[in-house]
Amino acid sequence: MSKDSRKERRGRSRARRAAPGRSISHGDLKLVVATSPGPTDGGRFLAHDLELVRASLLYAESVELLSPAALMVGGVAAVRHAGPEALLEVLGGLDDEALARFSNGDPQELRETVTVYQALASLPRAELRKRLGPRRSAELQRLFADFHSTMDAPGGPREMMGEVLEQAQVPELDAALEAGVLTLSTDFMTFDADTDTQIKEYTARLKSLLALPGTHLLLDERMSGIAQSLIDDGQVTPSAATMTRVVRSRVGTGLVAQLPAFPGASIEAILETREELSDPLARYRGGVKRLSNSVESEPFSAELGAEVEDMWRDEVVPAVNDLRADLSATRLAHDAAVNLGRDSKSLLAGGAFIFGVESFTDRSPLLAAGLSAASLTSKAVLDAYQGLAGQRRQAKRHDLFYLLALEEHL
Repeated sequence: MSKDSRKERRGRSRARRAAPGRSISHGDLKLVVATSPGPTDGGRFLAHDLELVRASLLYAESVELLSPAALMVGGVAAVRHAGPEALLEVLGGLDDEALARFSNGDPQELRETVTVYQALASLPRAELRKRLGPRRSAELQRLFADFHSTMDAPGGPREMMGEVLEQAQVPELDAALEAGVLTLSTDFMTFDADTDTQIKEYTARLKSLLALPGTHLLLDERMSGIAQSLIDDGQVTPSAATMTRVVRSRVGTGLVAQLPAFPGASIEAILETREELSDPLARYRGGVKRLSNSVESEPFSAELGAEVEDMWRDEVVPAVNDLRADLSATRLAHDAAVNLGRDSKSLLAGGAFIFGVESFTDRSPLLAAGLSAASLTSKAVLDAYQGLAGQRRQAKRHDLFYLLALEEHL
């Protein structure tokens, strides 16, 4: 190696040592959330999913959602976006019972009409004229145009599908998808398969997730029951690391969900809050690890949910209230210090104006003594404030400060 290259290496080494230190990245925690269809509550098909997604986005950097309800609603959104031909394709694939809802009781007639329409609509205009003649071809083209107009008309199928999607809370899910923090899995089961096939496919995906040692998994109550059955039956044996992460995921998201501000928090508010509280979130996950070490319930048991509620009431709420009190005390000290500084300046300015500077400092022992006392008091308050400022910094670094900050931000 040449002298020049050694000099260059030494120079680069010195530059690295002189460069300001950079924080080590917290790392990205990806949480896989698997849900089962829940009550639709007035068309709010995604309400159950969104509750878990919101809590997960406040615990992990990114979330992958496996949800039959989201898959179904996503199919409606895709049809609405694709237009009339996609709707016809969906109608053509429905069974007689489902198709009867669109056909005034005669599904076979509607199926034949849809089939003929699809066949003719796929032909080029010149081919239509050749097969049907100019007159019938023109009539069919007008029929196609009328169908498209009907689809897009006010109160028509496309608008109705939009209302269904709005009621299902799709815009909330879309906000997280567009932000890139949420991905929607579409390959865990076949959308148009029969129910038994879908259950087998979903169960197979769950088994594979449980078998992956690096998975951070959050399951709803029904999926937790299925997971426990798979383990009890010996169909899968999750690693100890996977089970530990399941507990932490349930504790971390479960405590967030206990916040009074959480139920009404929108995805938009959650996304803004994540940006502002990344460092407290990292410390919060350390606190979750600490709290999870005391958990006695099995990872997929219903008892763990009750244990998280007890943890919130008995450990977290008192700690968060102490943090709130510490932070309030430092705010009070700050206000007192600022006000005292203002009062001291007013006293000094007023005395100098009335008595003159010389009499205020030299010829009036009483006022001089008062000024000295004010100075000592100011120093005492400022010293106390500096001590409380350190207490404030320490409070902000507490591993549960994140929950207090969430309550204020959401």
